[in-house]
Formats: sequence, structure tokens, C-alpha cells
Amino acid sequence: MRFPRKRDVCSVCYWEDDGKDNDCLDDDSYYNGLTLRQARVNFVRTGVCDGASTQYVRPPTIVEIQLRRFDDSGEEITPKGTA
Repeated sequence: MRFPRKRDVCSVCYWEDDGKDNDCLDDDSYYNGLTLRQARVNFVRTGVCDGASTQYVRPPTIVEIQLRRFDDSGEEITPKGTA
């Protein structure tokens, strides 16, 4: 039996954490209705993971922008000197 977990939703992009990350970019997310790659591409283009979530988000802080950035294909960009 799977126990309910606390659902964390990002206040910047409105992605609901489903436990998947870079190794599962193209797996469908049950909670979000799209893949993490699709959500990242949407975020790069529009600032949210999907078009229906704009009313629920806030702009990222400078620190958040520096911590995680994505290219046009949804791949994470590693800051120079950290790889």
C-alpha cells in the first residue's frame, strides 16, 4: 500500500514534485499531465510549466535563476565551474 505524501508544488513554475528528475525527463508525470522535459521547455518559453498556471506563480529570485537553468530542449544547464 502506498501512503499519501505531502505534495510540493513549485511557486515559480507550478510543477508538482513527482519524484522524477533528469533521469526521467521523458516519462509522463501522473500529477502534472506532461513530461518534465515538456514542462521545462514551457518554462523556458513562458515562465510556467503549463499555460493554465500563470495565476499561481511568482517570478524566480536571482538565486533561483542561478541555481537551475534549462536550454530550449529542457536539458539542465550546468553553471561553469560546477561540472
